[in-house]
Amino acid sequence: MLALGGEGLGPPGVFLLDTKRLSQRAVAGEDRLRAGRVHHLGAASRAAAAEPGEQFESLTGRRPWVQSVVVVWGDFPQGEHEERHVMYVHGTKLLPWLLDQPPKLEAERLHVFGEALPRLRQ
Repeated sequence: MLALGGEGLGPPGVFLLDTKRLSQRAVAGEDRLRAGRVHHLGAASRAAAAEPGEQFESLTGRRPWVQSVVVVWGDFPQGEHEERHVMYVHGTKLLPWLLDQPPKLEAERLHVFGEALPRLRQ
């Protein structure tokens, strides 16, 4: 897995990781992550994931699907929850979850996107 900032790339695809450190119990559902009065909207996560997809396309001529992953540090009893193309996962479960994802990118596309990754934020 290659990573730069909040983007990660590997055979399972491209991931945008958005970390949330929360002091109150978090619950994912209804297209949001809630912790007390704090709400993180799924729509914002999907919009954020679209940006690196557009950047990859401008650099390579190919647009990958970018999976939005909200990484929750704190009390998150669900552990994992997927809804409307946003994955919510407790930080301690992130690595096992990533390793469990099936390969989606063939070697040639993985190479092309890997070459472009360092230029994404320049």
